[in-house]
Amino acid sequence: MTTTLRPSAVDITAAYEAIVYSAIAIFNQDGYVQPQMFVFTLADAAEGDFANVGAVESGIVLRLYEGNAGKNSMQAMLTRIFAQANKPTLIVTVSEAWKTVLAIPEETQVTNAPAGRSEIICVSVHSLLGTQLGECPVFDTPVRRCEYRPLVFQRVEGRMTMASLRDDDSPEQRH
Repeated sequence: MTTTLRPSAVDITAAYEAIVYSAIAIFNQDGYVQPQMFVFTLADAAEGDFANVGAVESGIVLRLYEGNAGKNSMQAMLTRIFAQANKPTLIVTVSEAWKTVLAIPEETQVTNAPAGRSEIICVSVHSLLGTQLGECPVFDTPVRRCEYRPLVFQRVEGRMTMASLRDDDSPEQRH
């Protein structure tokens, strides 16, 4: 049961799983996925249950992914949403991204990819504990497609993430 404004690893994983499969299906059908943002309000019942899930208006989300000004405002927007929350809340964002890699396996090379990068669908779960990043790789052969990968808990920091309130408070430690 979630009794604080800080979610558990079960809550974070459930929010990721609720979004990732749809994002992959959209990408595999359309060849791309538009940036999206969802706000999950956790239920007072068992972990992984949600009282409400809502989508943020697409025009607002698209502006967050346009240029440096938009990307620089993501953390401020996340902070505002969490400051206004009176129940445990998670924010899930979906976008296409380039991931820097040392060596790209031949089967994952995208013909238009910048050197040293591979394409992923990025599903980020933001909470007061910070941001957990799910990376689902995009493959170019034999057909352009995205494949599911489970969420791996690791600290992620950057201008489009939520800073953790405490260095020693991770979802794994609370589960």
